[in-house]
Amino acid sequence: GNKLDVTILESGSAPLRKVKISGGGRCNVMHDASKGVDIITEGYPRGSRALKGLLHRFGPNETKRFFQGKGVKLKVEPDGRMFPITDDSQTIIDCLVRTAKGYNVQLLTSMRVNDVQHRDDDEGFEVKCTQKTRSEGNEDVTLSCDYLLLATGSYRPA
Repeated sequence: GNKLDVTILESGSAPLRKVKISGGGRCNVMHDASKGVDIITEGYPRGSRALKGLLHRFGPNETKRFFQGKGVKLKVEPDGRMFPITDDSQTIIDCLVRTAKGYNVQLLTSMRVNDVQHRDDDEGFEVKCTQKTRSEGNEDVTLSCDYLLLATGSYRPA
């Protein structure tokens, strides 16, 4: 297939802030395979349907193989939750960022998306952003892309 150039726009100064604080800073990676998908998803009532589909394709065993294949050792606690043996969520963040960079994914931090418009040729998008820079304050940036996936996270009104 065709190779895509992938860019992630992160509004924060560092990627994966929610991962950083998850599991009390240890990052509860997943539950082990002893619990079925239906039981795992009971804890996510608003997203259980979407999560079920995902977990049937990429469940606890696949997650464990993925991280172990990337050199991250996991441990299973008595209640079945899996954590990195370092007990530090930064281990997971570093693994995910390193993996993305290995696929030449460009990660741009401190990028606030202000507007998205179809390009004039109606093929693709213009993404208008403000990038917070340390030296010059804020800089307006317009990026162009053929495909766009929005993962908005939480919303805080300005």
